[in-house]
Amino acid sequence: MRIHYILLFMLSVLLSCKPDPKVPKWDIEALAPLIHSRVNINDIVPDSSLTTSADGALSLVSIDFGTRVVNNSISLGELSKVGGAQGQFIIFNNGKKAVVPPFPPVLRKKFPVDATNLFQTVTLQSGVVKLVLKNEFPVALADLTFILQNKVSQSEIFKSYIDTLRPGQTYSERFALNNDTIEGQLIAELRRFESPGSQGDTVLIDTTDKILITLTLDSLVPISATAIFPEQDLANDTTITNVPAGNSELTSIKIKEGKIFLDATSTIEDQISLDYAVPNATKNSMALAFNENIPPAPVGGISTSFKEVDLVDYTVDLTGLPTDVGIYNSFYTTLRGRIDSTGNLVNLSLDDSVLLKTGITNLIASEGYGYLGKDTIEGSETSKVDLFNIVRNGTFDLKDVKLGIGVENSIGAPIDIKLNSLRAQRSTGSVALNWTSLGMNQTVPSATLLAGKPEPQRLDLNINASNSNLDKLFENQPDLLFADFSAYINGSTTTPDYQQFIFSDFGVNVYLNLEIPLDFSARGILLADTNDFDYSDLDPKNQLQNGALKIIADNNFPLECRVQMVLLDNSGAELGRLTSTDIVEAATIDNNGVAVGSVRSISEYPLNSEAVKMLRNTQRLVFQVILDTPLSPQKVKLYSNNYMDLTLSGDLTIRTK
Repeated sequence: MRIHYILLFMLSVLLSCKPDPKVPKWDIEALAPLIHSRVNINDIVPDSSLTTSADGALSLVSIDFGTRVVNNSISLGELSKVGGAQGQFIIFNNGKKAVVPPFPPVLRKKFPVDATNLFQTVTLQSGVVKLVLKNEFPVALADLTFILQNKVSQSEIFKSYIDTLRPGQTYSERFALNNDTIEGQLIAELRRFESPGSQGDTVLIDTTDKILITLTLDSLVPISATAIFPEQDLANDTTITNVPAGNSELTSIKIKEGKIFLDATSTIEDQISLDYAVPNATKNSMALAFNENIPPAPVGGISTSFKEVDLVDYTVDLTGLPTDVGIYNSFYTTLRGRIDSTGNLVNLSLDDSVLLKTGITNLIASEGYGYLGKDTIEGSETSKVDLFNIVRNGTFDLKDVKLGIGVENSIGAPIDIKLNSLRAQRSTGSVALNWTSLGMNQTVPSATLLAGKPEPQRLDLNINASNSNLDKLFENQPDLLFADFSAYINGSTTTPDYQQFIFSDFGVNVYLNLEIPLDFSARGILLADTNDFDYSDLDPKNQLQNGALKIIADNNFPLECRVQMVLLDNSGAELGRLTSTDIVEAATIDNNGVAVGSVRSISEYPLNSEAVKMLRNTQRLVFQVILDTPLSPQKVKLYSNNYMDLTLSGDLTIRTK
């Protein structure tokens, strides 16, 4: 028979391993920009219009009633018509210069203030009324009393007294409104005033001169109101969102998964329209935008609305507003919230609210573009080594072991790789790699884009006997390899490159190729192989008494060996051993360590009665082969045409009946 298991083992030393591709966890945050980003309603409606609940939901508690300005005036001619003799004097001297006599008190000059286009009635939490009086008469005014009151209820809103208002002088006063109820129809009244005349001075008399009266209602915050609300914007705002991207300066990302949502609840009895847009986010040249209407709430009830938009395949520009220059890691959103007036009377109170929640869920970005910044990865790897599993003992002296490390970079930025240490370990100790390039940065060029996909660039590092002690690492017959490395993205980049990119499905792959040529010397290498054994095949009639087993070996391997057999029972317990002092001699080799002719050897294994007894109980045989190369330290080489022919024979004593 011809045995090849030794050759098969030795051939298994040829190793080419390709681990599962790994995408490094570059801590660039290049893919993070929208994950925790959301439009904050605090940024899109005025702070005075909001309250915040414990769960972060926002309540819209006021609507802009607008600013109402009412202008009126009283001319000098109007007053003169009711001013008796003094009035006639003024009319007679119109356009002339004269001394104007004192003017008697004028009572109750009224004019309407109409706010019904804003509300019918409103109870205010707060508000302001501003009164402005300007005297264009050529004479001073004195003892002015001004009153604002509701027309129907006649309740007074404010009252102002002015001692003196000289010619050309303007008087201004603000009145705070707190917990006041105001009707849509108001009456402003200049209740009393008089004039001391020109006090002996000659002045130009012009009956078109006026007292100008301006009344402004402003900053009205209602507790409750009954009104036909005009069409108006509750909010019309542009918000800049900055992306947390470390020292990266990203210009855009592409979204692989994610949705944006708008969740709204309203108790307002009018429809609320919301227009939301992310102009920087486009798909098929169309910007991301949507509209959602919150229906009018029923009396005493609520209305709800929910909108969700898929973000798959949207590209988000991160260079800020269209007018921005040199801006990165930011995009902008717009939100317009408005009431489209229905023309109906609507009741509104401070308890009414619009609750808005918006955000992005389950976002995964597939691509990122721009300068990826600088970052460092410190890593370590542990690899199990199975090459020497069946080697039980002995030493190797290897020749020309080679370790190739291939690094493929699919990131659009250069990466510096540094191998800090490599250690081969077994139970008896460890051996560290000494390599001329250990601890030195090796640059992997940036990947390129080809048809929209990364085209990787590769760096090959070659470790061999000429630049390292790699032979010693594997002569140690390690069980484990420990590697410690550092990687630096843009480590040698001095100026930001905004053409860089990163894809979530592509990263950095590392390939290890270990080549151990079968060119070595060995001392006491113990190999083991286990086989099932059936004693009846040897002695079918159970008549064996003693004798010897012989193995005739025609060896074409450049290795000499000794073989012993370990006898095991069915449980795996050792029963004993069959040994031989004979050597299976190596083949004849030339000066290059190559086998050039087979050599025959005979190994004999004596069998006594005790050995025969053990054989009868044997269920498995372990063949242990102890290898040595001749003429150490000469190295030998193995080839696929090496072989060993083994013939098993016996010189047996059989009991006969």
